[in-house]
Amino acid sequence: MLNIDSIHTDCCGCGACAQVCPQKCFDMQANCEGFLRPNVNDNKCIECGLCEKVCPITKNFSFAKDKNFPEPKAYGGWNSDEEVRKNSSSGGAFSLFAHHIISLGGVVYACSLDGDLKASHTHAETLEELSAMRKSKYVQSEIGNVYNEVKTTLIKDRFVLFVGTPCQVAGLISFLGKLYEKLYTIDFICHGVPSPLFFQKYLNYISDKEGSNVVSFEFRVKDKGWNQSGLQLGTKIEYDNGTVKRNYPAFNDNYMNGFLDDVCLRPSCYNCKFKGINGSCSDYTIADFWGVDSVCQDLNDHKGTSLVLVRNEHAYELWDKVKDYFIGHEVDLLSSLKKNVTITKSANKCKGRNTFFKDLSEKTFNSVRLKYLTKTKWAAHKIIRILWNKYNKFIKFGLVGASNTLINLAVYYFLLHFGVNYLLAYTAGFLTSVCNAFFWNNKYVFKNKQETNSIFLFIKVLLSYGFSYLLSIVLLSVMVDRLHISDMIAPIIKLIITIPINFVLNKLW
Repeated sequence: MLNIDSIHTDCCGCGACAQVCPQKCFDMQANCEGFLRPNVNDNKCIECGLCEKVCPITKNFSFAKDKNFPEPKAYGGWNSDEEVRKNSSSGGAFSLFAHHIISLGGVVYACSLDGDLKASHTHAETLEELSAMRKSKYVQSEIGNVYNEVKTTLIKDRFVLFVGTPCQVAGLISFLGKLYEKLYTIDFICHGVPSPLFFQKYLNYISDKEGSNVVSFEFRVKDKGWNQSGLQLGTKIEYDNGTVKRNYPAFNDNYMNGFLDDVCLRPSCYNCKFKGINGSCSDYTIADFWGVDSVCQDLNDHKGTSLVLVRNEHAYELWDKVKDYFIGHEVDLLSSLKKNVTITKSANKCKGRNTFFKDLSEKTFNSVRLKYLTKTKWAAHKIIRILWNKYNKFIKFGLVGASNTLINLAVYYFLLHFGVNYLLAYTAGFLTSVCNAFFWNNKYVFKNKQETNSIFLFIKVLLSYGFSYLLSIVLLSVMVDRLHISDMIAPIIKLIITIPINFVLNKLW
């Protein structure tokens, strides 16, 4: 039987284990954070091992990926049906494929919100049924028994289009155990999946605040245009009393604020197993073509542009049939993904994530909102992340440099106190600080993984600081002997000059 505890934080909640089990040993239950996880009844288990075989977290997907192109073909553009495009989050790429599958008498499986605004995978066999599947839903969808339904439909020799997160597609492919000629799969560049419990509590909060139940929730709308200043587009909420509210930009909506700040995501999203340009098991990956202006300005009319990655020959055959209804063209893969970094990078785990969920279960939503979900909090975290991503090595180097400085000065003033010449005292402090810098810069700041010879590395560090040492000696001599500055004050003044030089030299080395 699958050891659930062994994949505790990696479990993506796809439910493949529950759907494949012939004894129905698994029951998908929401945990205290609202995420579905398999609950196991050991008494029913017959040790068939099917649950272990289908778990996408432990699965080797070589049988699915060996057919793929060395790298996907990328296309930018939009659906030629302007009404479909208008009612889609970006360029309407999903509908392009879905319409064709239904025209072949096939079935589309994708996420919809039901009457209670619960996200779950459903099926569509008519064009009218597709409308509920359009547009982004930033909440984890419940798969239910859909994998079994897909398999049954394929056995009946009907075409199937399955759309989901990369882990949900992986769950389906693993569940099926083989590729079907009439199966096409689409995933999307996924930021991470928020908690359904968080979403429901938010809906309850705004319903109580308005005094009317929410009947429609759009996570992203384009009534103010698409791709404005790189901001997510914000929410549109309709109540049963007829009130319609619009939160723009997205961080003005408390729920979207939590999503963008990574505080409400499933644990597996912080270490996603399906990242990478070739990390997906799907035939296609679709996304908003963020950053399109820097790639092809002709592909942005501010109404929504899709990016479509075609991963294999099987997928390209279908693409060749639908691309006549796609206004756009092939684009450079790497350039097209520059602003879609989440295709390769997992979400950053917010330090307050665990306390967020604890407070969500114990406190009022309003108190949680004020503590975690304000735009001030979002802006502060955004600025910190930008600065850290851009300057993290300099910041860490500064911390190491601070310890170097303290050590250097401690040795310097200690020896100076006992009458040692200030230049000799500084030299002794310098050598001591170099040993400190050697250890921390390699282990913490620059993380050198190529060099293994410790003596050689130490010599490099000594040489990199050597110029700074010589400069420091010259500066100290000039300040003490020429300018008659106290030998107690001079070392402090020369730091302003030498610290930036140290960083540049260590970075180059």
